[in-house]
Amino acid sequence: MIMIWSNNLYFNNISDDYKAEIVKQISASEFQIGIYIITLAVNNKNHLEIYPFQTFLQPYYKKLQLVVVGVADGYNSALQLVAEIVSDTYMTLGEVNIKKYFNY
Repeated sequence: MIMIWSNNLYFNNISDDYKAEIVKQISASEFQIGIYIITLAVNNKNHLEIYPFQTFLQPYYKKLQLVVVGVADGYNSALQLVAEIVSDTYMTLGEVNIKKYFNY
C-alpha cells in the first residue's frame, strides 16, 4: 500500500518517543496490535476513515493510495482523534472540509 503521511499527523495515546518508531513500523507493514489508522476518505461521501492496522495486510489494500492523518492506540482513541480533527478543522476553517484542512 502506498501511504502518504500528512505533515500535520495526529496521534492519540501514543508517547512522543514512540511516534517516529510507529510510523516507521507501519510504513514497513510490521504488524501492530491495537493500532488504528485514520485516513482521508477514498470517496467523496465521507471525510475520514478508521482502519485497524491489520486491514492493510490484506491484498486488496496493497493497491490503494491513502493519506494518513492520524494514528491511535485503540478504537475509542481513534474515535476521539476523529472528533479532535473535525473540531480543529472547524475552528481553523469555519467549515468541516477535512481535505482542505490537510491540503489535499
